[in-house]
Amino acid sequence: MGQYLQVIKLDAVSLRDAPTRDPVLQSTQAGAIVDNCNHLHTMLTGLLQRLRPVGLDELGLAAALEHCVSTWRARLPGIDVQLTTSGEYGDVPEACALTAYRLVQEALTNIAKHAGAHSVRVLLERTRASESRDAMHVEVTDDGKGFDMKSPAGGLGLIGMRERVEGLGGRLEVSGSPGKGTRLGAWIPAMTADVGEAA
Repeated sequence: MGQYLQVIKLDAVSLRDAPTRDPVLQSTQAGAIVDNCNHLHTMLTGLLQRLRPVGLDELGLAAALEHCVSTWRARLPGIDVQLTTSGEYGDVPEACALTAYRLVQEALTNIAKHAGAHSVRVLLERTRASESRDAMHVEVTDDGKGFDMKSPAGGLGLIGMRERVEGLGGRLEVSGSPGKGTRLGAWIPAMTADVGEAA
């Protein structure tokens, strides 16, 4: 996209600063700008469609997570990936459902890249301590090589996950130790009224 934006800028600058007003050249450069803008629009539309989790709107959070986990099973045949879900999620606000989905997606990506795990467990459950405390509990654990919790978190993925969860008034916990795997747990408000409250 950067290359196309640079080309658009060069054509626009050339049109602005041209010492002579050649109608044919101006038309050609303007046409190139239009064509490149159309190409960028098509590219961005495709990217946004791929970024939207498959089935989240039509099938709901639990089914979308099942699809996500199934995709990872196919990519990682040597790792046993299990998903357990309980509860209803049809009334969960979009931002909360999307955060839960992205959390699992990012955790599985990190496991595939770094953990060297043989077994992964993904849990999604809805907990209702009271009418005002309705939350989703998301947990991803693996039996991989883990990491030293005393070391500073090294990636933008974990920072992004924490910001997503805390931005909704939730809580994210990560625990693990070298050689003993990693556990990522999050509590995310399941109702709009909960968003913004401390978890």
